[in-house]
Amino acid sequence: MKRVLKKTAHFLLQTAVLGGLVFFAHASYLKQYQVPDPSQMRAVDNISQSHPMAAATLVSRKSAVKVVSLSPVDYSFTSGSGTYVTYKDRYFVVTVAHGINPECSLIKVLGAASNGEYTDCKKVIEINPYVDYSIIEVDKIKGLTPVDIAKQVPTTVEWVDSVAALSPLVYTGYPNDIGVLTFEGTVAAYSNEDQIYMHSYAWSGASGSGVFNKNGQLIGYIMALLVGETNYGPDVLEDIVIVVPLFNINWSIISHR
Repeated sequence: MKRVLKKTAHFLLQTAVLGGLVFFAHASYLKQYQVPDPSQMRAVDNISQSHPMAAATLVSRKSAVKVVSLSPVDYSFTSGSGTYVTYKDRYFVVTVAHGINPECSLIKVLGAASNGEYTDCKKVIEINPYVDYSIIEVDKIKGLTPVDIAKQVPTTVEWVDSVAALSPLVYTGYPNDIGVLTFEGTVAAYSNEDQIYMHSYAWSGASGSGVFNKNGQLIGYIMALLVGETNYGPDVLEDIVIVVPLFNINWSIISHR
């Protein structure tokens, strides 16, 4: 009887040890494949480091902002994109002119890394409907890295390479108000109207997004999709995006306002 009890106890001990090993192995397996904090996956700097445009993409994502304004046309709220920049120790947002209300109090700015905190417009520097750009002064935005206009734009020689056919480009914006999205593109052509035709995709709300070259230099901003003409009327070329080169912006006006 004692021998049976001893064997039973030994068996139970072995079972307990084996069960413990299985539990810890299973726990280690689950830990290995545990889903991380969603905020890590949504992080602005969560970029594939194996991608050749990784560095430029980081600059793009850390300077991208959402611009919300009360429409001067029908007084509905409009949502677009913009780029957070700095110039002479001041901070600005560069975006398009269409849909922007000239009243500063009716403009708000949100950055992808600003934890949902909107930044107020400090001053409307310029709204240029002809070139289609706006410059809005803001306070320093926490969590974002502004593009230095004096340093992070192409020189004369670099411009030629930046707009060469098939040159890689990247932009980050807020199309359709669904959150921050990043897209690749390539230069399709440099038009006779001094505009860059980018082979990529854009939707409502992407207007104003800053476009960067492979060196992480800001070369322009998205204005619209290209509309062609056919025998049957206008034809929207959905994968040809019009980019306005940065040199079309009159930066000297900042010094006077």
